Amino acid sequence: MAVSKELRGRKVDISEPPPAVQRQASRRPTTRSATETFLIGYPSSSISGSQLPTNRQAFQYFLHLQSLPENTGNPKHQDLANETVEAIIPFWQMARIKTMTKYNAAQHFMTLHKKHRDLARNKGRTGDPGGKRSAFVLELDSLFDIGASDAIQEIERNRLLSREKKDKDIRFYQDQKTERKAHMSGHDKIFESRSQQQAERAARLQQREEQDMNLSQNFYNFSAATQRRTAADVSTWAEPTDSEGNAEDMDYQQPRPGCSHHQDTVTLTFPRRVMECVDICSTADRLGLSDNQVTALVSATLKAGGADLDKFVISTSTTKRNKMLTR
Repeated sequence: MAVSKELRGRKVDISEPPPAVQRQASRRPTTRSATETFLIGYPSSSISGSQLPTNRQAFQYFLHLQSLPENTGNPKHQDLANETVEAIIPFWQMARIKTMTKYNAAQHFMTLHKKHRDLARNKGRTGDPGGKRSAFVLELDSLFDIGASDAIQEIERNRLLSREKKDKDIRFYQDQKTERKAHMSGHDKIFESRSQQQAERAARLQQREEQDMNLSQNFYNFSAATQRRTAADVSTWAEPTDSEGNAEDMDYQQPRPGCSHHQDTVTLTFPRRVMECVDICSTADRLGLSDNQVTALVSATLKAGGADLDKFVISTSTTKRNKMLTR
């Protein structure tokens, strides 16, 4: 019914706004916030990543399917849940983990969908009575678990997998349900602990190489300085004479490499298994010397004394073993 009023003797019809106003109202732009869903976020046209999908990823893909033109109006949520499950199952196949039936997986999603629908009815509330919203958010970021009840037993029964791969698959499944730190690279599982161990091992090897290099450089500098000192000592030799000042006939002895000719010599006896000496191993531990450093230092000492290293049982592995025994 048209509504009118008397205005200065004229009747003005205000039942409908002018056509220009109608067109302006119909052109109202759709903002990004209009596509955001309560607690879920924005729709996503794909599911990606190197982990098993979460409940949030499943929900965001479901919202994308719901927003497609062919699904506008009153789509069947069960059909969209089936399509969502079909997009998620390949991730589980890549992980070699058995899944429940498609129907049960879709029902699992519909249970999650019902929880969200119940919470969305009271989205205008500022509080969170009972902590239901925060609990649902935590559930959204956890695994969309569609694994079969006998998934782990199925992995154990797989005859095509080695023991190592079976253990990796089981650990990966358990990780995805808890901390979610592991990733997939094809069928391979990459665990954070393994990558961290590899990085620490590489750092230790680099540090050991640097220590060995410093030890070698110090030993080279010591040898060079000793040779220079020996050359200086030889150049200042005076020919030996007797009590009357006459030169004596003496057989010339070649100076020992690395040792001064004028130094007094002391005869030492080393065991053939020199690295089994408790004093050497305990001193090396106290000074924080590596196995390579101890081996190089003992070898250099024996060589400086004119010993034949081939006659001694000395190696890095021997040093390491005996250091462990003396601790």
